[in-house]
Amino acid sequence: MPTRDAPHPDTDFSVRTEPNGDALVVRAFGKIDTASAKSLEKQLRSLFRDGASSVLLDLGNVNFIDANGLFVLLAVAKLSVTYGRRLRIVRVSSPIDRVIEQSGVQGALPIAA
Repeated sequence: MPTRDAPHPDTDFSVRTEPNGDALVVRAFGKIDTASAKSLEKQLRSLFRDGASSVLLDLGNVNFIDANGLFVLLAVAKLSVTYGRRLRIVRVSSPIDRVIEQSGVQGALPIAA
């Protein structure tokens, strides 16, 4: 099963992408902050542009997200609709779940139950 690791050089952040049936699973690790948010956005935009019909964004190993990271999640969710693709956010860690809830954006994000 092919995987692709994409560490961000300036932060404690990396992404691994792997196929899972008809979907691509994007596993994020570490912190999604000002330095790493654009890298995550670029990778997800690229997957949608390249024709990925379904992307599962796994945030189970993310321990921090700031406003820039939330903005990227919202932008990519909107982009998935624009491209007619399916994005689901899965395995949201407790710290990230709290930030999403406190910010009031949970209704705008495709978080799997």
